[in-house]
Amino acid sequence: MAWTRRRSIVVGALIGLAVGTLAAVAIGLSGRGSSTAHLTTPGPTQESGIGTAKDVNGATLPDQQFDLLAGGSARLTDYRGKPLVLNVWAAWCPPCQQEMPAFEQVHQALGDKVQIVGLDRADGRDAAVSFAGERHITYPLLFDPDDAFAPQLGIAVMPTTLFVSADGVVVKSHAGTFDAATLTKTIQQTFDL
Repeated sequence: MAWTRRRSIVVGALIGLAVGTLAAVAIGLSGRGSSTAHLTTPGPTQESGIGTAKDVNGATLPDQQFDLLAGGSARLTDYRGKPLVLNVWAAWCPPCQQEMPAFEQVHQALGDKVQIVGLDRADGRDAAVSFAGERHITYPLLFDPDDAFAPQLGIAVMPTTLFVSADGVVVKSHAGTFDAATLTKTIQQTFDL
């Protein structure tokens, strides 16, 4: 009995020593000032760092061409001539899933007063088409599978909505979701409708 008890004490002491040593090593490593992780085999959507949004107000939308999810293609300049609401979204983005029906509702309500366009980023075509189909989206949806547009403009938050003047200049941007009432009010105030 004494031997078993002594063995339990020794094992407990060794475990305590091991835990203490690991904790000391962890504290020592964390104090070195570097928290950068380096991947040796980057994945297909890895970016060089954590993106931060920059102010895009005053920027002119680039004359960029995209495929449309419904077929064909369109350029951003095709939407000049009336106010444009450009919603940058992705099927893998839960807040985008939440807000997209609000954009369809506002599109139906405002008709030709403003052009609402969605820009899908970094998705596979099947996922994007399925996502939009399940939500019965009727406004134009551009497709950017290589995610060239958003980083070029400095968009880091999903979803982001750009309010663009009739001549193609971003006059307001919003990172985050909209409900239909707030989106309608924002459009009316931004474009004096």
